[in-house]
Amino acid sequence: MSRIDRVNEEMRHRISEIIQKDLSDPEIGFVTITRVETTPDLKIAHVYFTTIEEGESFDKTVDGLNRSAGFIRKALGRRIRMKSTPEIQFIYDDVDKEKNRIDEIIEAIHKEEEK
Repeated sequence: MSRIDRVNEEMRHRISEIIQKDLSDPEIGFVTITRVETTPDLKIAHVYFTTIEEGESFDKTVDGLNRSAGFIRKALGRRIRMKSTPEIQFIYDDVDKEKNRIDEIIEAIHKEEEK
């Protein structure tokens, strides 16, 4: 595992912990941090997340995460020793939706082949 991979994994773990234990924004629903990808210079961290929220609750959760990015960055800086703490950008990870769509297509193909 490369250094950047270790940093990304440690950041994923710590950001999850911060959101769960330290963040008190009632508009943020249930969130799971799926992965973190930092730029090679470690200036920006793309934080991918999933949530069970939908509709207006989803929008509030995304807004809450983006509003809390500065707080999370400061808390992260206190937990991880780095020269500088990366700027945090939250990105919704829709991999599960895409995976489900592909599974549905494959299932439909199998049903068609059975006929």
